[in-house]
Amino acid sequence: MRKTYKIGLACFIGGVIGTIVALLVAPMFWWLGVFAGFAAGYLAYEFRAVLAAIPEAWEMTAKKIFSPIFMELKEFFFEERPAFFLGLFYSSVFFTTLTFLPSFTSNPIIPEGIPVITFLFIFLSLLCGFALFIVTMLLVASESGDKININDIFSLPYGKIVRMSGRRIIFLLQGTLVLSSAIIIGVLKFAVKFPWTLFKLIHSNERLLCGVDAGLGTMIAYFLSLNLAPLTTATFIFLVICGGIFGAGFGIVNYEIISKRLFKFHLTPAS
Repeated sequence: MRKTYKIGLACFIGGVIGTIVALLVAPMFWWLGVFAGFAAGYLAYEFRAVLAAIPEAWEMTAKKIFSPIFMELKEFFFEERPAFFLGLFYSSVFFTTLTFLPSFTSNPIIPEGIPVITFLFIFLSLLCGFALFIVTMLLVASESGDKININDIFSLPYGKIVRMSGRRIIFLLQGTLVLSSAIIIGVLKFAVKFPWTLFKLIHSNERLLCGVDAGLGTMIAYFLSLNLAPLTTATFIFLVICGGIFGAGFGIVNYEIISKRLFKFHLTPAS
């Protein structure tokens, strides 16, 4: 009897949610309400079990997919190239300050006669150049294996500094492209694997029954709405309640009469 109550309640919730969606997107996309009702009814049955399965599904999917990506991001931003990104950060701070500060003060900080965009471009270029210089120093230190000697850095030929900075910039661009691709692929994998893993953990024949009957209740309620135009607030509420009642009725009849007595099915968790 308790299982019958849970099935009826899940079908009622699914029918209500499905009918709301169907009426909101009608008439062109009313069928989305059927899918919404199916999903709501499917998940509403023993909803606590769904909540309990979410951390397990997360553990089985998200950590395996995103942990390597997080390690790469940590290495990329904090272990090998902090000075470059800090330089860009400082550049953006100065750029923002120079952009908005003149509008809040009566004494502009830009010398008279110099266009604003030119002044900002010069400052941004100088700051980015300083960031690249820091990167060159780090690169020299990492290649030599010694601590940074500022005298050696300033005595390097211009050609070597340009070549090393160029290689560094190319490396940064390649790393950014690879990491961006890995993040996009990881998100797509998670979007597929997490729902599928959760589905395998919670699926049962009872859930399937609730989903189907909630969708059926949604469909009947929507067809009923076609004969009750125009759709007022009172009519909307009436149809939503009808969708829940139809779903619950179909679910209870399907479980108690068709499944148990007529076909003598014993609903057990599907494997």
